[in-house]
Amino acid sequence: MTANKVTNHMRRHMRENRQSMSLSELAAIHDVEPCTVRDHTKDIAPPPGGWKPSGRKPKFCRDKARRLEAQGVSRADIARRFGVTKPAVTIALGSKRN
Repeated sequence: MTANKVTNHMRRHMRENRQSMSLSELAAIHDVEPCTVRDHTKDIAPPPGGWKPSGRKPKFCRDKARRLEAQGVSRADIARRFGVTKPAVTIALGSKRN
């Protein structure tokens, strides 16, 4: 098994179990020499705020946003839900005055 595959296995383990696995343990599982397993713990630590789900973001569309606003969802939350900026939501929905 290549060192890269071992690295990917380690990444997955860290994501699933939230803790690192020692390089020697990892090498033992894949029976390779520990020296061939690079230490990737540095670039695997979860980013501040935790791992982000990698699913598709819902596409922003005005009528969905209008419906959410009518339900009383704040514009900031709508922006967060669609992964756009708050001004973009304000532009799409028009100002609240009038």
